[in-house]
Amino acid sequence: MNTLPTVSVIVLNWNGRSYLDMCFDSLFALDYPVERLELIMVDNGSTDDSVAFIQKQYPRVKVVETGKNLGFACGNNWGARAAIGDYVAFLNNDAQVTPDWLIELVQAIQSDPEVVCAGSRLMNFAGNQVEFG
Repeated sequence: MNTLPTVSVIVLNWNGRSYLDMCFDSLFALDYPVERLELIMVDNGSTDDSVAFIQKQYPRVKVVETGKNLGFACGNNWGARAAIGDYVAFLNNDAQVTPDWLIELVQAIQSDPEVVCAGSRLMNFAGNQVEFG
Protein backbone atom coordinates (compact mmCIF):
# COMPACT_ATOMS: atom_id res chain seq x y z
CA MET A 1 0.00 0.00 0.00
CA ASN A 2 1.15 3.54 -0.69
CA THR A 3 1.85 5.96 2.11
CA LEU A 4 -1.32 6.56 4.05
CA PRO A 5 -3.02 9.85 3.25
CA THR A 6 -3.85 12.50 5.78
CA VAL A 7 -7.48 12.20 6.79
CA SER A 8 -9.60 14.87 8.45
CA VAL A 9 -12.39 13.34 10.53
CA ILE A 10 -15.22 15.82 10.95
CA VAL A 11 -17.63 15.33 13.83
CA LEU A 12 -20.72 17.51 13.60
CA ASN A 13 -22.15 18.47 16.98
CA TRP A 14 -25.21 20.25 18.28
CA ASN A 15 -25.81 19.99 22.03
CA GLY A 16 -24.26 16.53 22.01
CA ARG A 17 -22.00 16.87 25.04
CA SER A 18 -23.26 13.55 26.46
CA TYR A 19 -21.93 11.68 23.39
CA LEU A 20 -18.63 13.43 22.81
CA ASP A 21 -16.40 11.47 25.18
CA MET A 22 -17.54 8.15 23.68
CA CYS A 23 -17.06 9.44 20.13
CA PHE A 24 -13.66 11.04 20.63
CA ASP A 25 -12.31 8.26 22.85
CA SER A 26 -12.98 5.88 19.96
CA LEU A 27 -11.30 8.25 17.49
CA PHE A 28 -8.22 8.55 19.70
CA ALA A 29 -8.03 4.72 19.75
CA LEU A 30 -7.84 4.45 15.94
CA ASP A 31 -5.12 2.28 14.41
CA TYR A 32 -4.07 5.14 12.14
CA PRO A 33 -0.88 7.20 12.29
CA VAL A 34 -1.58 10.17 14.52
CA GLU A 35 0.53 12.45 12.31
CA ARG A 36 -1.83 11.67 9.41
CA LEU A 37 -5.03 12.25 11.37
CA GLU A 38 -6.79 15.55 11.87
CA LEU A 39 -9.78 15.54 14.22
CA ILE A 40 -12.30 18.36 13.86
CA MET A 41 -15.46 19.06 15.82
CA VAL A 42 -17.85 21.44 14.11
CA ASP A 43 -20.13 22.93 16.73
CA ASN A 44 -23.46 24.01 15.32
CA GLY A 45 -24.31 26.61 17.97
CA SER A 46 -24.56 24.34 21.00
CA THR A 47 -25.87 25.77 24.24
CA ASP A 48 -24.44 22.98 26.39
CA ASP A 49 -20.75 22.88 27.32
CA SER A 50 -19.68 20.87 24.25
CA VAL A 51 -17.02 23.33 23.07
CA ALA A 52 -15.47 23.86 26.50
CA PHE A 53 -15.47 20.11 27.12
CA ILE A 54 -13.63 19.32 23.88
CA GLN A 55 -11.13 22.14 24.37
CA LYS A 56 -10.32 20.89 27.88
CA GLN A 57 -10.46 17.10 27.42
CA TYR A 58 -9.22 16.80 23.82
CA PRO A 59 -6.98 19.80 23.11
CA ARG A 60 -5.69 18.17 19.91
CA VAL A 61 -9.15 18.44 18.35
CA LYS A 62 -9.67 21.46 16.12
CA VAL A 63 -12.93 23.18 17.05
CA VAL A 64 -14.89 25.05 14.40
CA GLU A 65 -17.78 27.08 15.77
CA THR A 66 -20.54 28.07 13.37
CA GLY A 67 -22.30 30.32 15.89
CA LYS A 68 -25.72 28.87 15.15
CA ASN A 69 -27.35 25.65 14.03
CA LEU A 70 -26.73 25.54 10.30
CA GLY A 71 -28.03 22.00 9.87
CA PHE A 72 -26.28 18.83 8.79
CA ALA A 73 -24.99 19.67 5.30
CA CYS A 74 -23.93 23.25 5.95
CA GLY A 75 -22.27 22.37 9.25
CA ASN A 76 -20.27 19.60 7.60
CA ASN A 77 -19.32 22.00 4.79
CA TRP A 78 -17.80 24.31 7.42
CA GLY A 79 -15.73 21.38 8.64
CA ALA A 80 -14.64 20.43 5.13
CA ARG A 81 -13.48 24.00 4.47
CA ALA A 82 -11.39 23.93 7.67
CA ALA A 83 -9.91 20.49 6.91
CA ILE A 84 -6.35 20.03 5.68
CA GLY A 85 -6.54 16.29 4.97
CA ASP A 86 -6.22 14.57 1.62
CA TYR A 87 -9.52 12.89 2.50
CA VAL A 88 -12.38 13.84 4.78
CA ALA A 89 -14.48 11.46 6.83
CA PHE A 90 -17.80 12.56 8.30
CA LEU A 91 -19.00 11.16 11.60
CA ASN A 92 -22.02 11.90 13.77
CA ASN A 93 -21.35 12.90 17.35
CA ASP A 94 -23.23 9.87 18.71
CA ALA A 95 -21.09 7.40 16.78
CA GLN A 96 -18.17 5.36 17.98
CA VAL A 97 -15.75 3.62 15.69
CA THR A 98 -13.66 0.48 15.88
CA PRO A 99 -9.87 0.84 15.82
CA ASP A 100 -9.67 -0.37 12.20
CA TRP A 101 -12.54 1.84 10.93
CA LEU A 102 -10.43 4.47 9.18
CA ILE A 103 -7.72 2.22 7.78
CA GLU A 104 -10.42 0.00 6.26
CA LEU A 105 -12.10 2.99 4.58
CA VAL A 106 -8.79 4.30 3.25
CA GLN A 107 -7.78 0.87 1.94
CA ALA A 108 -11.13 0.53 0.17
CA ILE A 109 -10.61 3.86 -1.57
CA GLN A 110 -7.01 3.13 -2.47
CA SER A 111 -7.83 -0.36 -3.77
CA ASP A 112 -9.10 0.90 -7.12
CA PRO A 113 -8.53 4.23 -8.91
CA GLU A 114 -12.23 4.28 -9.84
CA VAL A 115 -13.26 4.39 -6.15
CA VAL A 116 -13.79 7.94 -4.93
CA CYS A 117 -15.63 7.39 -1.65
CA ALA A 118 -16.44 4.68 0.87
CA GLY A 119 -19.06 4.26 3.54
CA SER A 120 -19.29 2.36 6.77
CA ARG A 121 -21.66 -0.26 8.03
CA LEU A 122 -23.72 1.41 10.75
CA MET A 123 -24.78 -0.61 13.74
CA ASN A 124 -27.39 0.22 16.35
CA PHE A 125 -26.21 1.76 19.61
CA ALA A 126 -25.93 -1.67 21.26
CA GLY A 127 -23.80 -2.90 18.35
CA ASN A 128 -25.89 -6.00 17.75
CA GLN A 129 -27.92 -5.04 14.68
CA VAL A 130 -27.04 -3.48 11.30
CA GLU A 131 -28.90 -0.24 10.68
CA PHE A 132 -27.24 0.58 7.36
CA GLY A 133 -24.55 -1.11 5.38
